[in-house]
Amino acid sequence: MRIFISAVTVSLLLNCFLNCCVLQAADEPGMCRLRIRLVDASNGSEIPGLIRIEESDGQRIPIPKLLDRGQGLGKSLRIHDWSVLPQAQEVLVPKQKVKISAFSGLETELTSRELDLTKRESAEVTLQLRRFYDAHQSGYRNANTHVHLRKITKPESNRYLLETAKGDGLDLVFVSYLARADDDVDYTTNRYSKHEIESLSTDHVHFGHGQEHRHNFSPYEEGYGHVMLLNIPELIYPVSIGPGISKVGTDGLPLQRG
Repeated sequence: MRIFISAVTVSLLLNCFLNCCVLQAADEPGMCRLRIRLVDASNGSEIPGLIRIEESDGQRIPIPKLLDRGQGLGKSLRIHDWSVLPQAQEVLVPKQKVKISAFSGLETELTSRELDLTKRESAEVTLQLRRFYDAHQSGYRNANTHVHLRKITKPESNRYLLETAKGDGLDLVFVSYLARADDDVDYTTNRYSKHEIESLSTDHVHFGHGQEHRHNFSPYEEGYGHVMLLNIPELIYPVSIGPGISKVGTDGLPLQRG
């Protein structure tokens, strides 16, 4: 009998194992084990989301175990205050007064609770998130049709795609191929095959592939615009045109002088 285990499954199992090891080995003085759970206030069902933990003076408390929602972006951006909580988990936080805030996807209000963990070895908190809109009830679906990831490994990319899709409440995610001279060497998502992208799909989110066809007059600036081509059988070449993005050729010059 042969048993096949996908790379995504191996990555998630390894990540779970490492997280467990961190918690078991981290019974440090001054740290409290805090189990965090998010639920839909309307029915009590557990939901994923984004969380932020702060000190009493508003300083962010890092949560190394959880995925940084701003992974790959500039370190000065406030998005790094937020971590992805794909399901109820136990994290380590300092034994002090803290404020935890959370929301789920695009449809819930921000909810916050203050906790005094000064003398606690462990604690639990459940945040009830109030939904102000339900896209599914109106026949709509939440989607991100334009994702590029760069300078990370395939396992890191898999984790980012899966966990942020859950935390952002997405039903559809399209991973886009982009050709940009020199820079595209670092695009992790350019190295996915159509099958690899589609195999990330779960019962909750569908992953599709496509490409960003664009024209730039100069790097990262304007041109004739760009368009997303989704669920195409194969890449359409040239993926990008214009000297500003591909550094070869141009469609900006007339075929003959007027």
